[in-house]
Amino acid sequence: MRQLVRAAELGPDRRVFEIGPGTGQLTRPLARTGCRLTAVELGPSLAAVARRHLAAHPGAQVVTGDFDRWPLPAEPFDLVVSATAFHWLDPDARVAKDAGALRQGGLPALVTTHHVAGGNVEFFAQAQRCYERWDPATPPGLRMEGADETATDLREVTHGGLFEEVTVRRHEQDIRTRRTAVRRSC
Repeated sequence: MRQLVRAAELGPDRRVFEIGPGTGQLTRPLARTGCRLTAVELGPSLAAVARRHLAAHPGAQVVTGDFDRWPLPAEPFDLVVSATAFHWLDPDARVAKDAGALRQGGLPALVTTHHVAGGNVEFFAQAQRCYERWDPATPPGLRMEGADETATDLREVTHGGLFEEVTVRRHEQDIRTRRTAVRRSC
């Protein structure tokens, strides 16, 4: 997050646009910079939660709407960001619309997450068997890759020449959970 704030030089004079903020997990730290932030969230309930979380930040607003149909404002943004929502957008238009929302030299940022193998291997094997049983779209035998095996596919973003330079930054985070009862009968 700090790298994004530094790279976009966020502060009160910056305009930020977030696509699909959900409850505002990324939105709150962005808003704390004092930037003027507009976020478009499709889900009315999620938008309401994000508004509550941003109540202390008068420069931040959450609009309930569909980014694919939402008209971009005349004034472009310094930063356009989407954290784990970009894949829900219309694949034929999302990169171009993202680019169209930016000022010349503005910064686009896509945040994606990947669950990777680690921790207790047996837990992940058991969880995967549950997915195989209850989610028919899960390929049989699918197992998580290690962090060093995941790759970022940049073709969509680099195709068409809308962005001059594309940089990938990877941040790994271990998330620990308390042990809970897991039925072996999944």
